[in-house]
Amino acid sequence: MRSALGRAAVSVYAFLTAWILASYFFHYPIPEFTAKFLSLAAAAWLAYALHSIGALLVWFAGWLVPIGWVDELGPWNARLFRSMAGFAAVTFVAAAFGMAGPGPYLVQLRVLFGFVVVAALAGHVVGSKQKAPAPRVGSAVSLAFMALPAAGMAAAFLSSFGPITHYDSLVYHLALPALYLREGRIASIPFNLYSAFPGGCETLYAFIMASLPEPEYVINLLGWALALVLGGAAAEWSGELGGKRARSFSTALWWTTPAVLLLCQGGYVELPLAAATFLALRAFAAADGRAHAGAAMLFSGLFGGLALSIKYTGAITIVLLGAAAAVRLMRGPRAQRHALAFAGAAAVTPAPWLIKNAFSFGNPVFPFLYQWSGAAPGWAGETASRYFSMLTEYGARSNLLTDLLLLDPSSRGGFDVLGDFGWPLLLVGAVPALFL
Repeated sequence: MRSALGRAAVSVYAFLTAWILASYFFHYPIPEFTAKFLSLAAAAWLAYALHSIGALLVWFAGWLVPIGWVDELGPWNARLFRSMAGFAAVTFVAAAFGMAGPGPYLVQLRVLFGFVVVAALAGHVVGSKQKAPAPRVGSAVSLAFMALPAAGMAAAFLSSFGPITHYDSLVYHLALPALYLREGRIASIPFNLYSAFPGGCETLYAFIMASLPEPEYVINLLGWALALVLGGAAAEWSGELGGKRARSFSTALWWTTPAVLLLCQGGYVELPLAAATFLALRAFAAADGRAHAGAAMLFSGLFGGLALSIKYTGAITIVLLGAAAAVRLMRGPRAQRHALAFAGAAAVTPAPWLIKNAFSFGNPVFPFLYQWSGAAPGWAGETASRYFSMLTEYGARSNLLTDLLLLDPSSRGGFDVLGDFGWPLLLVGAVPALFL
């Protein structure tokens, strides 16, 4: 009896000691990395949940339109396609809930978390029945060539565990979700003009803040994961167009570009914007002369609209692809139906944000064209005027022709080329790139 009681006491003592030591090490780790395992697991779960929800949506879409072409794009492209489809679904519902749903926004997002869990499980079941090929890494030669980009990839991953201190995130990308949670709804906020901008990413950040631990690290890690998949998808398409050398070169350029290493961290929205634009272009290219052209144009429009719901500059994606779709109209009635499908789909995902601005300011694209939004309150017009005056003071321009003519001065400003200055560089560079 005594020995059995003694063993039980020692077991209880050992368990409590181990528990205390584990708790101490978790909260005061050496070298302060183990405490991040929880946020790493949360980010991995959310990335997989978005992909599973996207797989479920693609499966549903397969009952309505041809969808097999998605896997023909390649494993990296198919993974990005499903992940961004899940991103679009979650952010659209989160935005609709926050603008028109009953109850406080925090409660709505936690209810949405339950739906995301159920939908992710359903998507996992559906995805497990699909024989999608695994993404390819490359040959030994290409892996040796990847030494430098691998270092960039590792550095970006480790920097994901640092706090977010970027000005844009503190006053905009992370401030807005916190304000929405505090206000209990998504609404236009008088002292923050950024609340008039589309907030596709910000609604996902609000979802993360309301549901997951260590939200800033989860946001960073999610951005790194998106950079990984988007870089793989771009390299895959490059390999399809130019062979294995183009694939390796594309990956090397991607992971050694300072813009990628910066913008996959800190709550910036440019990587999701780039992913939505890439998929819109990829689907548009897949529609050319194919039997599944109608479905591809539909998804091209959806991803183009997603780009606009993330950032106003995403409208450039819709305008350029819409112009290309208009050129195709001469091919006959079928091309006309495809162009209508593109236009209609492009209006879906940004609709909540445009409707909110129409009700709040009398102008769906406020603060742009603020001079003509007579129904806007006085503070809104004054704030918009100061905003554009600030851009002018810092040397920003809105004239694309001027940017094209002054390409060299406007493209050598370091990270400035990521904003409006970057579009002329991309437009000019895209033409010769098609012939290389």
